[in-house]
Amino acid sequence: GIREGHPLRGAITRGPLHADRSTASFVGEGIVRAYRMEQAQVWSGAIIDSERILPGHMDMLPSLYLAMSGALSLYKAPLKSGEVKMRFCCGWPGGVDLTSEDLRKQMTRFTPQLTWDVEMKVNETVRFYEWYKSKNLVTKANIWTVDEADLDQVMK
Repeated sequence: GIREGHPLRGAITRGPLHADRSTASFVGEGIVRAYRMEQAQVWSGAIIDSERILPGHMDMLPSLYLAMSGALSLYKAPLKSGEVKMRFCCGWPGGVDLTSEDLRKQMTRFTPQLTWDVEMKVNETVRFYEWYKSKNLVTKANIWTVDEADLDQVMK
């Protein structure tokens, strides 16, 4: 994880999947979609595919509870292209309480030369982390409620 200098990025979606246990291979629309969503992001973070997870599938993802617990938050996740809008994003794990400078150091720990694309990803990750901390979502004791206007935008 981030404490060891390994920033992670991902996406959560759903779709058809074929798993071959004998070869440990997995193929399908869900994996391709998750890969494309992960590659479209410009930060170390993870987004939820609101087109595939949320509409009609609220029973699969108790999003309001997760948002209130800090496990999910609504944020304008930075993408390489596309519409700028609020998206459900995975929060930082409880107990990760770094300074912005420590986070920056951890993210570039194994980068011999800082390039513009890495600098942009680091800056966007730090921006999200600072926002996340400002909402007191790093501590489990605090509850943050979802703004209904933001939720309406995600559900479009």
